[in-house]
Amino acid sequence: MNLPEHTGYSDMRLGFSTGAVAKGDVEQGLALIRESSADAVEVSALRDTELPALIDKLPRLDFTGFDYLALHAPSAFASLSERSVLTYLDKAAERGWPIVIHPDAIKDWKGWRSFGELLAVENMDRRKACGRTPEELECVFEKLPEAGLCFDIGHARQLDPSMTLAERIWEEFNGRIRHFHVSHVDAEGRHRALDRECLKAFAPLLQQVRPDVPLILESIVPPECIESELTQLREMLRPFALSFTEGVSPKGANTSSS
Repeated sequence: MNLPEHTGYSDMRLGFSTGAVAKGDVEQGLALIRESSADAVEVSALRDTELPALIDKLPRLDFTGFDYLALHAPSAFASLSERSVLTYLDKAAERGWPIVIHPDAIKDWKGWRSFGELLAVENMDRRKACGRTPEELECVFEKLPEAGLCFDIGHARQLDPSMTLAERIWEEFNGRIRHFHVSHVDAEGRHRALDRECLKAFAPLLQQVRPDVPLILESIVPPECIESELTQLREMLRPFALSFTEGVSPKGANTSSS
């Protein structure tokens, strides 16, 4: 792979999704994440029923302590029309927030193009029929030429445990990546806590991420485990910090310490 030179990890942006720690309760999610060492947060409205209330309370929510904010749009439009969703999301775009969207939810391509570079298309897992591979993502970006990528490395590993698919997505779209989603994604598509095997699989790629690209954890964990998830991820980002990463480096990676 043609990977960027290792740049160090002291200033990496690490964060959590509110939906992972407090499903459907953004205020509680923000409060829990703020108590941790996270400096980035993705505000989740994965179910469209959550979006109107979230947008209404945006001016009153406390985002103190976070230097990166993004919003995850609904994954399907059941109670709201797509046009209504786009109108609500305009309020997040006005704040300059990246907006994460699942490509299979999109029907009104012109409407989503209006978000330009703020839009971040997420790569999908095996449950979906599009957005899983570089070829499928390329079809999406042909319709959304300014959009970025929200790279869910757990989705890629679920589809291909060898991580070849993840490497291909990285090679093709590294310049488009707005932020990463990180978690252990099981066979049913559930986001689980990080474990030794997924950290071993993720390390060669994530150790090459530019410091300005946030890593957002989607691990569904109880509040008392938020910090330990961040700690595991932070430790993995240090070259050779975990014994199992020794000698496991992508082709062309700079593995010297700095």
